[in-house]
Amino acid sequence: MSGAALREIPRRQVALGFALRQAALLRGGLRSASLGQVAGVALRVAGLGVVALREVGLGLVALREVGLGLVALREVGLWALGVSLRQVAAGRVRR
Repeated sequence: MSGAALREIPRRQVALGFALRQAALLRGGLRSASLGQVAGVALRVAGLGVVALREVGLGLVALREVGLGLVALREVGLWALGVSLRQVAAGRVRR
């Protein structure tokens, strides 16, 4: 990702992406840990939760970029909030 593109992304979103990558590395990569474990550790490392995911506007594309997917979304509790695929892809989460 270029420097210009990074400047366009909110700082909290960049920080969360970095924390997710770091947590995946600390867990020995995605192959040795479930996506839910990686996501849970990453969110704890970043000090973030489901509300913060709403605030940084992470959607399916962002999660793919940091190596996570729908399983991780379910594991961190977004499905409990009634999230639909379309809402997540659009970066919107119902309260």
